[in-house]
Amino acid sequence: MFSIIVIMLIGTVIYNLSIKKESILDNTSRVKEINETEETNNEEDNFELEVNNMSGNGIEDFDFSFLQLENKKENIIYSPLSIKYALKMLEEGSAGNSKEQISNLIGNYITKKYINSPNMSIANALFIRNTFKKNINNNYISILEDKYNAEIIYDSFVNTNNLDSWTKNKTFGLIDKLFDDLSQTDFVLVNALAIDMEWKNLIQSTYEKGIVYRVSYHHEDFWAGISELDEYNYPSLDFNNNLINAKAVEIGAAINNYDIITELGEKNIRETVGDKYEKWLADGCCGEGCEEYPNVNKYLDKYISELASNYKRVDSSTDFLFHSDDEINVFC
Repeated sequence: MFSIIVIMLIGTVIYNLSIKKESILDNTSRVKEINETEETNNEEDNFELEVNNMSGNGIEDFDFSFLQLENKKENIIYSPLSIKYALKMLEEGSAGNSKEQISNLIGNYITKKYINSPNMSIANALFIRNTFKKNINNNYISILEDKYNAEIIYDSFVNTNNLDSWTKNKTFGLIDKLFDDLSQTDFVLVNALAIDMEWKNLIQSTYEKGIVYRVSYHHEDFWAGISELDEYNYPSLDFNNNLINAKAVEIGAAINNYDIITELGEKNIRETVGDKYEKWLADGCCGEGCEEYPNVNKYLDKYISELASNYKRVDSSTDFLFHSDDEINVFC
């Protein structure tokens, strides 16, 4: 089970886009981009440049570009659907340069209505300070209600109870507290996504002590294993099927929707993956795989070929683990 929530606020900002007060009030249609980070001006300029370069992107391009921007700082899990839903609602209340910038960011994405179930919840809401109740642009309210099934909720913002209660209800109770103070907030635009799911294939234990548990795929020659707890040099993880205790695991997720070679560059991939592969060969643990691909260039040719052939295919998976630095970026 997991839950994602995207918030866009006035006065308090989680993501760095926020509705300016006047943008959803009568006779106005302005949106202001707010940068609340502590980064340098150069980093802010670089961010704006990268966002502008997303112009014309489709869904896949937005996902990958957003991941590249955020994963420069740390590995994250995020919902592209949730972010784009919130941005589309923000776009509806914007005009001029602001609307153009948001449109360039999300590209040709078109929202669709989803039917909630006991296993999935997707919800939208606009929380508005009570004092603005008579000044809200009714056309904007109608768009949010009709196109996004959004709830319009008026609040004093004296405390966070209403927002926390709404969030908890829409995320199966997984997220129950977001803020300590909303006293300086006038509007809150929210998208919440929660999915209650279980693994189709669990990592199963065996009767043999000392065995290495592994996950592999039919088209792969090599796999990443999960070592047992007697290996002291990895942080431990408890798997919730209660069958095994395991160590830190490297996971490559299916990313056929992304044109990896174009995005990362073939030269960059060959250098990075080739270096990792040569170290793997030098470790002497490759087994039969060494006989088929003793030469790194031969292996990389196969690696690049598989990435290229699997782009946008639905009948096979590209389980892709790419080390761009000392940390592992997981694409999902």
